[in-house]
Amino acid sequence: MVMNILNNKKIFISIAVVMLLPVLTYADDKTELFKQGNQFYRAEEFSRALESYLEIYEKGFESGPLYYNIGNCYYKLNETGKAILFYEKAKKLMPGDEELEFNLKLANLSVMDKIEPLPTFILFRVSEGFVHLIPKSYLLWLTALLYLFCLSFLIIRILSRNQSLRRICGQISILFLILLIVFGFSLIKQIREQSEQDEAVIMAGEVLVRGAPSEVATILFDLHEGTIVHIDKISGDWYEIVLADGKVGWVEKGSLERI
Repeated sequence: MVMNILNNKKIFISIAVVMLLPVLTYADDKTELFKQGNQFYRAEEFSRALESYLEIYEKGFESGPLYYNIGNCYYKLNETGKAILFYEKAKKLMPGDEELEFNLKLANLSVMDKIEPLPTFILFRVSEGFVHLIPKSYLLWLTALLYLFCLSFLIIRILSRNQSLRRICGQISILFLILLIVFGFSLIKQIREQSEQDEAVIMAGEVLVRGAPSEVATILFDLHEGTIVHIDKISGDWYEIVLADGKVGWVEKGSLERI
């Protein structure tokens, strides 16, 4: 009986090792490639560094630092559009990173199109500023903690027989509930914005924006590499785009890449 149990344990361990081996091998390979890319980057061999980073990226791995490093390589190789694309990808996973923000601003200086956003009402600006005051990753933790505190003080109020303690716990739980509603609203707003956001970066040197999804449609204006646009509609091989200044038009899919 004991021998059977030991044999079954050995079989289970063997199966687990076989199943985990590809994962462990991949993780090790990814780490080595990342280190290799960093070494090439420090040696200013940016093309070789990019090859190492892209090998990880093409395997489907998502990482803010990886996207950031890819963006840095493209920037050093004077490929502004791709640099901005990967900086923007990194920004989604590394919100508030000062070094990333600085490099992104630096890359945007090379973009030919200077698009001024439409003016917004001051109350909307204040509201948007508050909603984005805390990054989403921190808001997730904050709302979870506020929920736990609110629930804890509420439970103490219900179970306690001390009237003074009940009153204090009730007041504190209401305070935490108000904070939970406020910051929970900000979190939901950020999540909705991210899910509805469909942005892309112009990759071609110059793109003709047309009035309809056709090569013979009227040319409205042109855009250049590195410009960020919002995708509003899709029609065959064409995207209807909206710019921050309100301009609308159609471009071919191959001329841009989604963030």
